[in-house]
Amino acid sequence: MRALQEVFHVAGSVPLLVLLALRLRGIQREPAYWWLCLALAVSWGADTVAHWVDPWYVARIYPVAQYGLLFAVFATRTQFWVLLIGAVWLAALSAWQGDAFKPEVVLNISGSVALCWLVWPRRELRLIRTAMLVYFGVGSPFPSGSHWPPPPRRSRRSP
Repeated sequence: MRALQEVFHVAGSVPLLVLLALRLRGIQREPAYWWLCLALAVSWGADTVAHWVDPWYVARIYPVAQYGLLFAVFATRTQFWVLLIGAVWLAALSAWQGDAFKPEVVLNISGSVALCWLVWPRRELRLIRTAMLVYFGVGSPFPSGSHWPPPPRRSRRSP
């Protein structure tokens, strides 16, 4: 299970590394590519921080930053504020209710659905649209490292 977590963890940095390699070779991409890669790098950063900090704290914060970046690029101004306020509200509700309200389910699935809703009609995005629909639409049920807390420790006392 841990090896699978690390595969998902590293996957968040791959698009940015590919884009940097293309840039070094003189191949330019539109700004939307950079924003998408930056948003995926937020996921990588969150998974890295989750190695040292309680993963549930990280899982409550990083989706707001990640989806906020993506909403800023792909949403209209009105859509952006509605979606961002909704994400902050869900994060606050998650923090208030504690572990009974798992943030990875509500924040990530809600953000993924909203993002897919934003890019679905935008055929002019071509490859970016396809990548986002696959990653956030198909990939959203497969959580990364910050969503999988370590198993609970068992008491050493015998029953």
